[in-house]
Amino acid sequence: MDFIIVSGMSGSGKSIALHALEDLGYYCIDNLPAVLLPQLSDYLGQNTEGLSDRAAVSIDSRNRQFLQAVPSSLGHLRNAGLAVRIIFLISDDETLVRRYSETRRRHPLTNDTTTLIDGIIEERRLLSPLEQDADRRIDTTSTSPYELRAMIRQFVSGQNQSGTTLVFKSFGFKHGTPSDADYIFDVRCLRLMAQHENWSTRSVAFLITGCRIMIKKAEVT
Repeated sequence: MDFIIVSGMSGSGKSIALHALEDLGYYCIDNLPAVLLPQLSDYLGQNTEGLSDRAAVSIDSRNRQFLQAVPSSLGHLRNAGLAVRIIFLISDDETLVRRYSETRRRHPLTNDTTTLIDGIIEERRLLSPLEQDADRRIDTTSTSPYELRAMIRQFVSGQNQSGTTLVFKSFGFKHGTPSDADYIFDVRCLRLMAQHENWSTRSVAFLITGCRIMIKKAEVT
């Protein structure tokens, strides 16, 4: 059975990711206590009639026992016959604080003596073992809900694909550069090519050539 664990920082988009998986036919459970994972794996392994052969759960930082023993916890699930994969969502502290201020929701690790920023720092520390084992790490700092759902669909549909995947994304420097970009090209100089015939075709060819050169250099190093 295909089993996906969705985790990450509170406010980074776990609910959106889980809803995207549900739309793809996954049997989804939000904020499942990790202590119930073994029972869930046994239940799903029975191939109960009416259940999908794909399931997903979201786990947050309150599952400390699971997070303190990530390798053994994942090993138990895999021994139960589940093909476990992990999607981990992150965002920078400033974005998380802004999102909580907008929604007026309470962070799961805050209380009368713990501020929001302290709760975020503690959550990042608690989740670090699971982040290290993640199959897909997504930074949602500058990602819209639509883009996040597209990334989830790509992750699911591309589970058996291999090779290099190129994603081209335009942005404005006044909004900051994309935090998840491997290569950034300043294409403002392409205005100079507007005087040439078929300048748009030349621009695309220029970008593709540049990408090929950078990828080859990366493979060598």
